[in-house]
Amino acid sequence: MAASGKMLGIVAGVVALILLVACGGLVFLNQQQAKEAAGLKDAFLKAASAAGIADLTPESLKDPAALQRVQDTITAQGQELATTKDALTTAGTEAANAKSEAAAQIQKAQEQAAQVAELTTQLAGKDGEITTAKAAADKAAQERQAAQQEAAKLKTDLDAATKKVQELEAAAAPAPTAEGAEAAAEGGATEAVEAAAEGAEEAAPAAPAEEPEPEGRGIGKSEMFRSIKYTAADQVLVLKLADGQKLTYKDVPEPVYGGMLNSADIDKYYRFKIQGVFSSTPEDKQAIRDFWRNINNRPVRGDLKVIE
Repeated sequence: MAASGKMLGIVAGVVALILLVACGGLVFLNQQQAKEAAGLKDAFLKAASAAGIADLTPESLKDPAALQRVQDTITAQGQELATTKDALTTAGTEAANAKSEAAAQIQKAQEQAAQVAELTTQLAGKDGEITTAKAAADKAAQERQAAQQEAAKLKTDLDAATKKVQELEAAAAPAPTAEGAEAAAEGGATEAVEAAAEGAEEAAPAAPAEEPEPEGRGIGKSEMFRSIKYTAADQVLVLKLADGQKLTYKDVPEPVYGGMLNSADIDKYYRFKIQGVFSSTPEDKQAIRDFWRNINNRPVRGDLKVIE
């Protein structure tokens, strides 16, 4: 009996100890759950405040309507964030496209600037040629004026010499009859006029002989040219200047010839597209200088024909 009672006491003690441990565990679990619940409440309240709902309290979390309001607000803000994200993505795409277009415009502007610089260089070269041609024309005009003055002086000298010879002949010859005197006077005047004319012809530069213009089709007016002829098979372009000179160009593509015919200003087209670009016989720069000298730098717009 004593042993049985002792055993029961031990069992009872063990059971009591187990119950005590279980109670302690339950208390600890309740405390942990309470801490977690408090943490969840704090996190929920912070989320609600971030969503713009600042009137919630820990007690109001017990109301399902308040919880539903928080959930609806967070859902709506999530949708707004998604819309904003889509808008930002679209804006980024548009910005990338605008950047690409701006880069293309910049490259195009740079190419145009390079073309302008090239044209400026070409125009500067043409200005130099024009200045040289003008100087040559001025010099030619001065030489012609000097020649005319020299011719006038020679004529005066010839008239004086003729008069002196006539006086000497009259003093040495016997007195002529009336008819003989008249004939001598006429002969002397004729010889003086012929001598003066010959002196003037020798002093003044001879103008080039004009060749008859071949039949052709009129295409407008020009200061420099009177006819154009092109042979497509040989790519040979022949230009006849207003002073009678002819320029023969080789290896001239047909589109260049067509562009000249269709140009609103053929003289300008020639200066920028043909002169100095293609080889010519004779050399075109010297021929153009001679042209301006021959016409005394006073061009006249005349009919231009194309020989077909």
